[in-house]
Amino acid sequence: MKEYEFYIFDMDLTLLNTLKTAELSYTAAFKALGLEFDKNSIVHHLSISLEETFKELNNPSFSYEIFFTSFQKKAIETMVEYSHIYEDGLNVIRKLKEKGKTLGIVTNRDQKVVYAVLEHAHIKDLFSTIITFNDVKNLKPDPEPILTCIKRANFDVKNSVYIGDAKNDYIASNKAGIDFIAIERYNNCTFSCPTIIHSLEELIK
Repeated sequence: MKEYEFYIFDMDLTLLNTLKTAELSYTAAFKALGLEFDKNSIVHHLSISLEETFKELNNPSFSYEIFFTSFQKKAIETMVEYSHIYEDGLNVIRKLKEKGKTLGIVTNRDQKVVYAVLEHAHIKDLFSTIITFNDVKNLKPDPEPILTCIKRANFDVKNSVYIGDAKNDYIASNKAGIDFIAIERYNNCTFSCPTIIHSLEELIK
């Protein structure tokens, strides 16, 4: 596997198992609109932005503000309790740090939630740069979050890589001109990607 100087990670289903809190958050958001959430669709919804999920509902009478607020409220309430770092994620970020590599996170999640989860897992200090929903105007699949992360960390796209699980991650990486590695944990890699791994351990082999 090619080595890079700056490793940028997505959070949901890449570093952290957030399936349970995501299920609770989407259920709350759908319920706020009088809808029932299909739990079997959770991986799909985690692969796109919350705004895209709302657009898929295709009902102009629905309020995105209510949908978004309900989702965020439940996420803040449940994220720390129901999320945990994957074992391979913990091993790899520690080994990368030992090798002198710089680490970052780019996620569409709210900053308050992200920081709380990372601090609870005792890994926040391992990341030099963390870009969240609150740090940019445009979320993935726009390249702004990735480019902002690279700029703040003072690196170049040529020696940086983004690791994620979703099509939005892949699109954002391509637009940013950065190498992308897809991590497939739940047979959710439904898009064409040159490099697909099934464990983050493969990053250091």
